[in-house]
Amino acid sequence: MAKKTISWRERSDNLGLSVVLDVEVLFREKSDFQIIEVLSHDRFGRLLSLDGYIQACQADEFIYHEMAVHVPLLGQQRSDTSVLIVGGGDGGILREVLKHDFVKSVTMVEIDKKVIEVSNRFL
Repeated sequence: MAKKTISWRERSDNLGLSVVLDVEVLFREKSDFQIIEVLSHDRFGRLLSLDGYIQACQADEFIYHEMAVHVPLLGQQRSDTSVLIVGGGDGGILREVLKHDFVKSVTMVEIDKKVIEVSNRFL
């Protein structure tokens, strides 16, 4: 697909933020649940967008995933630790959980299998 400009906007009651990025659209498809896009940006690398909201980007996804996993798991460190991941279709949380030898089992529940397929292909 040709390079296109996409406007990404996130709003809250007391803060408005708007970022415009020049990106190449690598993938765009509507699944049964949402619009899934994979974008490519010169500085941020590949970005995963669900319904127009950036979920992860190559440049900094590790920051979120490492903090979400290692902080709680390092407080456990029991040989019988089981982990449930709700969502997480981009695979970052799963990747970080699997770095811990003391985790006995991991179950990931993702409503949209297309997110997993697209993430495996592009991210």
